[in-house]
Amino acid sequence: MTCDLFYCRWAAVLLGLAWGTINQNQALGQADVEPFIRQMDGLQLLLKADAGVTREDHTAKGGTANGVKVWADYSGRGNHLANAYEDPATWPEWLEDAPGFGGKPALKFGGGGGSNFAKTQGLIGRVKSEFALNRGTIFLVGRWDQTSTISALTLGPNAGFKNGRGGVGIRRGSDAKGWFAVHNGADGNGEKLQTSEPWADTKPHVFVVEFDKKKASVRMYLDGVNQNARANHSSTLPLDPVRFVQVGGHGLLDAPGEPGAEWFFGGEIAEILVFNRLLTRDGSDVFEDNEFNAVSWYLNDKYGLNGKFAEPILPVDTDGDGLTDGIENRYAFLNPNNAGDAKRDFDGDGLDNATEYALKTALDRADTDGDGLADGAEVNRYKTSPLKQDTDNDGLKDAEELAETETNPTLVDTDGDRMPDGYELLEGTDPRDANSTLQPFLEIKEEEIRMGTIAVAMDGTLLLVKDDLEGRVVLVKRSEDGGKSWGAEIVVGKTVPIGHDMSDDGRYRGPTVGWSEAGNVLVDETNGDIMIFASSLMPAPILYRSRDHGKTWATEKITIKPDKNGWLSATLLSCDPGVTLKYGEKKGRLLMPTRVFVGYLNKGKGQKHFDDHYSNSIYSDDGGRTWIPSAPFPLGGTGEAGLAELSDGSVYYNSRTHSRPGNRRIAHSFDHGETWVDEHEDDELFDGPPDVYGCKAGLLRLPYEGKDILIYSAPGPGPSRENITVRVSFDGGKTWPAKRMVRPGPGNYTWLAAGRKGTPSEGQIYLLAGKDWLARFNLAWVMESEK
Repeated sequence: MTCDLFYCRWAAVLLGLAWGTINQNQALGQADVEPFIRQMDGLQLLLKADAGVTREDHTAKGGTANGVKVWADYSGRGNHLANAYEDPATWPEWLEDAPGFGGKPALKFGGGGGSNFAKTQGLIGRVKSEFALNRGTIFLVGRWDQTSTISALTLGPNAGFKNGRGGVGIRRGSDAKGWFAVHNGADGNGEKLQTSEPWADTKPHVFVVEFDKKKASVRMYLDGVNQNARANHSSTLPLDPVRFVQVGGHGLLDAPGEPGAEWFFGGEIAEILVFNRLLTRDGSDVFEDNEFNAVSWYLNDKYGLNGKFAEPILPVDTDGDGLTDGIENRYAFLNPNNAGDAKRDFDGDGLDNATEYALKTALDRADTDGDGLADGAEVNRYKTSPLKQDTDNDGLKDAEELAETETNPTLVDTDGDRMPDGYELLEGTDPRDANSTLQPFLEIKEEEIRMGTIAVAMDGTLLLVKDDLEGRVVLVKRSEDGGKSWGAEIVVGKTVPIGHDMSDDGRYRGPTVGWSEAGNVLVDETNGDIMIFASSLMPAPILYRSRDHGKTWATEKITIKPDKNGWLSATLLSCDPGVTLKYGEKKGRLLMPTRVFVGYLNKGKGQKHFDDHYSNSIYSDDGGRTWIPSAPFPLGGTGEAGLAELSDGSVYYNSRTHSRPGNRRIAHSFDHGETWVDEHEDDELFDGPPDVYGCKAGLLRLPYEGKDILIYSAPGPGPSRENITVRVSFDGGKTWPAKRMVRPGPGNYTWLAAGRKGTPSEGQIYLLAGKDWLARFNLAWVMESEK
């Protein structure tokens, strides 16, 4: 609701109930962040080497002068740790000025990793009150020796071999330069969620791990930088409540050398914080709105590290005017010791400073969102959002609706005909008249295919591409009347031997193994050429090109370069068709979603690399002769994908989950498809079934100039791949307000294409389903109420 965005926060401030705001005579200062961290909900453990460390001198007994006997917990939970073993030689050492930690202390552990028991140093504690850790955020400031199989931190239900020694852990595995995170289930021995091993050098860093076990989601950060770790295992089995904390090894209830106690840590640890929830992170520098940044900044600043974090604005309000001191110090026209300035309106927009702060609008700019309406008018008169140019996401700016179209800027559909106002204007209908609308249209025909894809040539000809593996040819058939009738099948070209062992289960066995099949398709919108690729789990270095809208074809050699990991990107048609970029300095670039099969295996060799797959794209700036791979999709273990260029020149990427449960994975590119950022799970787009593995979906941007209308197709929720449903987004994939089932029953994989303006295909959307049917419909049908 709109209230959730800003009105409720405004009301809370006006009532003096803003989160954690302190009215006191003197501000605490920006550097004093720790007291506020200790008040945060969900803090279960706070260990810091500069306080709460009880030490003893055991040099006479083979130990150190500063052997650590107890490490006290400052979270307020009383989860204190003590040495795991009585022998003082097994106690870690307290360093008063640990090298690289900004002059601060740290605990030094001398473990050799794995089953090396020459030094067995560890700390263990039983928590005072058990707590769940199926969602959590863990911070660890430390430096790790380049020793394989070492365990810095483990939190779990048990801590010994007999009952289970696992749980949630931050460790270094077989790669002596890497680190990984693991979240086991049940008693700690259950199925696990475990990451790959991104590298970390031997310098001190802020290591952070976020877990959401229900979603099989885990993210790793090094000094605030997302390591884009993939999940090699992706169980959602919940963990029993945490009862033990182990630092410096795991299985510490057992004696060294017994089956449980091992992986003794080598390196230094200065501070550990454990929250049993995900922290807020909105990109701002306000403490309560971006707790992740606040905690990271505190640790980074305290230990003099190199992370890039914003100094947080603390919830301190010296003069009690509803404006935090940090905000008042930021603006010259505000004073943290003068309550009167909160009621002034510096920018003259009709909102006083306190109200603007509560709403998160600019205090020094009258029109925060730049839509031509003053913030005060939006809030008080029009009830629109001063933070969004298009409050109702109907494709029209608020000012445009008020001054030009005379539609309601707070209603996506002013006349109630289920057609967004902006869409009606695109189609030439009246958004104020429910009787003025396009005639909905849907037609479904049977279409026998094994696997196929569709595209619309520049002259409007609809093309359906498939192959005959036994005959070793690629085929296409054409419809010149928008899909009403079809011509005879045309041989595009012969498949070719790829020459690599892709031994696998399913269709990757038998006489066609090692041969190409019909690959993805792309229409070059600069010259009308149509390209069909040839691929298997490894691509073939050819494509089939037509220069006459699919009537005739020629085979030509191409170059596909390996990616940064040395693998070639598969150009299979199980990804969506490629696009021609229309905006920015790379206008005319050809960009196509692809997928990397590590080892060129799918499920073969015992699923050896099944969880190592990842999505990416390839692009060409020379008309399709040479193809360059993009950076891998930020999340490993992903699969088939689609992409669309948006009107601002960014590229929206939508990927199958493949190795984890949950909804579709989304990222964006702001460099024309070369790298991908802001990876996240879409809250609305179901991916599957099955929940773990998902299903190939269809993605399409409709050809409305300047409008980011996307269509998404996939099976509906349920245990089987059936009930193909399409969804519509009018804001480039941010929200999906409309959906409709195309056909009940079997559906499986889907592909989408859009008609061309001025041709028989204009206004039509085509959907090919991998269960032998082809649908064509218009957007009006999708938006019409389901019968």
